[in-house]
Amino acid sequence: MADLPVVTLPASTIEIGGQLVDYHSLSRSQALRLGAFTGREDDAEDFLLACGTDRTVEEAHAWRDSVPMEEGGQLVDAIIAISGLSDRDVG
Repeated sequence: MADLPVVTLPASTIEIGGQLVDYHSLSRSQALRLGAFTGREDDAEDFLLACGTDRTVEEAHAWRDSVPMEEGGQLVDAIIAISGLSDRDVG
């Protein structure tokens, strides 16, 4: 039996508040775990940001508490789009 291929997650960079922020797609298992956050959108967004930026959930939450709505939404939307979740309910 052949080994499963190792595929690098798609990644990109976005400018938020004048700084470049690296982010990447969620893995398949991470994307599937979003369903566990149904009705808990705040927790879903913390999880999504943490996974997509290689931060802890606590760091992602603290960042969300300190960033304006529009800039935070830009990063969340970018992670959703690169993960192929744009047409799905993520929380």
